[in-house]
Amino acid sequence: MPRIETSGNILGDTIRQSLKLRGMKAYELGEQIGLSSTSITKIMNGVSRPRQYAFTQMWDGTWRKR
Repeated sequence: MPRIETSGNILGDTIRQSLKLRGMKAYELGEQIGLSSTSITKIMNGVSRPRQYAFTQMWDGTWRKR
């Protein structure tokens, strides 16, 4: 089984992969769910953690069908 390299920031890596699959940018996700692009970037870089509501919105925003 091939090894998958991660940065150690599983949440950030997952968000990046989800955005890439959807062809979205971080700022687009922020606009869609009502968070600033700075907040999205901080969450993706592991600087801060989202609150439950923001996490749910991020999940819906990256996986919801358009």
